[in-house]
Amino acid sequence: MSTSLLPVIQTELNRYGLSIIFIFGTIGNSFIIILFRKYRQKSCSMYLFWSSIINNLYLLLAIPPTLYSISYGDLNSRSLTYCKLRFYLTNTLGQSARYFVILVCIDRFILTTTNVHVRILFQPKNARYLMCITFLFWHIFPIHILFSTTIKDGRCNQFGLYYILHNIYLIIFVCFIPLILMSIFGYLTYRNVRRLQLRIQPIDYPIDNHRENIIIRSRERELLYMVLGEVFIHIITILLYPFILLEIAITTYMGVLKSVDRIRIENFIVTIASVIFFINIGSRFYIFFVISKKFRKNFKKLFKLFCNRVIR
Repeated sequence: MSTSLLPVIQTELNRYGLSIIFIFGTIGNSFIIILFRKYRQKSCSMYLFWSSIINNLYLLLAIPPTLYSISYGDLNSRSLTYCKLRFYLTNTLGQSARYFVILVCIDRFILTTTNVHVRILFQPKNARYLMCITFLFWHIFPIHILFSTTIKDGRCNQFGLYYILHNIYLIIFVCFIPLILMSIFGYLTYRNVRRLQLRIQPIDYPIDNHRENIIIRSRERELLYMVLGEVFIHIITILLYPFILLEIAITTYMGVLKSVDRIRIENFIVTIASVIFFINIGSRFYIFFVISKKFRKNFKKLFKLFCNRVIR
């Protein structure tokens, strides 16, 4: 296939792929927000509730301008302030939601561990503080984006050394660290579940030096598997992204002269990786729906209630 077709395929992939993710993602995240609203006292539910709100904000800020630019030109190149703020806010929102999922993984690990000291340190009452610290950190740490982003030759981006450094930042903090932490705590949680042979009885986060088993509510156990399912999808959808970024960063640093065909192929792979990357932001509801019988039951109740109100 001629590489001249790749820009056309790339445009259509953005147009239809991102449109589908935006529609189903915002609807799904909205259902998560409604369904988890009454469980916000629980640390895990709180993380999922707020990360779903942030995910919707991220989708609203990231996808509609991209779709607009396909037909009417890039909005980023028309205003330097808008260019800087959009780059910065999409990063802060995406990172906040992403690291909230890491907090969910840690929370599930703590729920299944027999280490009393760890359980005392990470009690549910501290969840709000951890969430606020995480949210603030990801609004301060990437502030360099506001200074490194600019408009050049009609393009809003980082250029030169800043471009290489930004790609390294994305590889480390957007891809590798979340991937590693989710994998570690996801595996440790799964191992604990297998090891402890969890029994289903109601109890609230017990801390007891002499207990040999941890007893978890049926709802908590389902929530645990829902989180593990989301982590698995997140890992799968993020895998391609760091490698193409790494290839671009290395070849740019080495000053490799690239042919038109190679640039088209790189841009095409970046588009595929980006669209796949968006899937983990909009797929949470559907993952939970497939995995959890209790979640499906609650959603059906919500849907029936909505239908009854519309009919009335």
